[in-house]
Amino acid sequence: MVAAQLIIPSLAHAHAQVERTVPALGAVVKSAPPAVVFTFSEAVEGAFGSVRVFSATGQRVDQGGSFHPGGHSDQIAVGVQRVLAEGSYTATYRVVSADSHVVSGGFVFSVVRTGQSPRQSVAQLAGSSAVDTSVDATLGVARAIQFLAIAIAVGAVVFLLAVWRPEMAAARHRRQPETLDAAFRIRTAKLFMAVASAGIAASLFGIVAQGALATGVSVFGGTRPSVFSATIETRFGVIWSLAAVAWTVIALVANRSLRDRRRWASVLLSAALALVVAIPALSGHAATVEPIGLFGALNLVHVVSVSVWVGGLVCLASALPAVSRLLAEPQRVALSASILTRFSPIALGSVIVILLTGLIQSLVALDSFEQVTTTAYGRALLVKAGLLLILIALGFVQRRLVIPRLKSIANLQDKSDCLGRRVVIAEIGLLILVFVATAALAAYSPSDQPSSGPISRTASIGPAQIQLTVDPAKPGINQIHIYLINPRTGAQFTAAREVLAAETLAEPSVGPLRQSARKAGPGHWIIGDARMTMQGRWSVRISMRVSEFDEYSVEEEIPIG
Repeated sequence: MVAAQLIIPSLAHAHAQVERTVPALGAVVKSAPPAVVFTFSEAVEGAFGSVRVFSATGQRVDQGGSFHPGGHSDQIAVGVQRVLAEGSYTATYRVVSADSHVVSGGFVFSVVRTGQSPRQSVAQLAGSSAVDTSVDATLGVARAIQFLAIAIAVGAVVFLLAVWRPEMAAARHRRQPETLDAAFRIRTAKLFMAVASAGIAASLFGIVAQGALATGVSVFGGTRPSVFSATIETRFGVIWSLAAVAWTVIALVANRSLRDRRRWASVLLSAALALVVAIPALSGHAATVEPIGLFGALNLVHVVSVSVWVGGLVCLASALPAVSRLLAEPQRVALSASILTRFSPIALGSVIVILLTGLIQSLVALDSFEQVTTTAYGRALLVKAGLLLILIALGFVQRRLVIPRLKSIANLQDKSDCLGRRVVIAEIGLLILVFVATAALAAYSPSDQPSSGPISRTASIGPAQIQLTVDPAKPGINQIHIYLINPRTGAQFTAAREVLAAETLAEPSVGPLRQSARKAGPGHWIIGDARMTMQGRWSVRISMRVSEFDEYSVEEEIPIG
């Protein structure tokens, strides 16, 4: 799992969750509320105006755009028409949480009396299933290209300053070091132009895809001026817009800085690179996880270390061969051996830093080894880990076999240095796949991982939706609250005749501890003495009997500790 966090780890936690609503879920109010308010567990973006209220026939009865009541960023609301007919209404939300993920849902309330059930479910009205799969794919590709462009640009500068410049100062293998240096800088400037162009495109497509995802439209719909302008007002939009500006500056000044060596251009290039290297931390989970300062710094150091490794490999595969062709044999092979000898300890130091920073962040992202195989996030980590283990093996081959062979070849005046080039190209190919896996991690989240306090889970159980709460989720006697809800109306599900629970701990083996819940109100059942006395991840199985022949079950994992 340590290796799985080698390239830009995504600190993934539970996304924003609704903690309370006004009116309350299933409430019957005497008159139309002035506004419907959702309160979340963290800050949410409200730029898309996606909080809506529908009548039973599907007509919208909200008015105005969504807003943050009293400036509270964790609340989102929308005004409601002053006069509403008696009956039931559905309030929905589709917002962007602080970690840039889209969350949606809603509830049903009634005015004066419960009326006709809404024709569409909360999920249908919220549009949670309306997003084209191409939107997620586009956003994933944009993230992968953005991360890769950052790594190549930052790493190329480090390679130039820490490897190439000292090699030119030594001037042991070349008769005209000035000519070689100029050729290397020209090649590096071209690399910067290509990377900057890719960064600009990735930034713009990322903003479009994020807008499409947040509003539930296609990628093409995300290009609409109204959607695009709303997207760039969000935290994600602001940061990725700044990235597009920074990449534009890099494209404009790269030649002047690298080829002409203009000081003012170098200052602008450095400032732009400092901005883009912070993009993964600013636009992802590192900017929302407490303590923000620690995890932001860890992410920044991690990205720089990865960049040193990746950018160095790209320079070895692209710029170095072009310059080496200017040399006769065996000077060309001797140059390759010398460059690899200089780069190898720098790459090794980068890997050590990557391991340390990745380990700390992975301990936050996953709280049990089981999540590696039971969550999409964990499976993406496994793919990434496998690729990185191969990369580490290739690095070992390069350090132990390739460099000594190149030195031997140079001494024997042999013209074959293909092995080193092939190893470097293989590493770059695998790194591209790693960046694809990294982009996928940004879209996944492991299971909730609170250390104590009430823990809630929501799932489907036959014709109902169940909200399961375990309190206080600590070793000892716990209370289990079971709320049954009609998924179509949001009202309490009252058809359950009996509700049973069974708690099991796999290691050490405990249970199943079978108990019968008592009815505490419409759709509300309680188990007051669940004896979950040991720390660990308990499996809680809830069974609901609705008739003599019909029984439904659902199983949820609850961390106790």
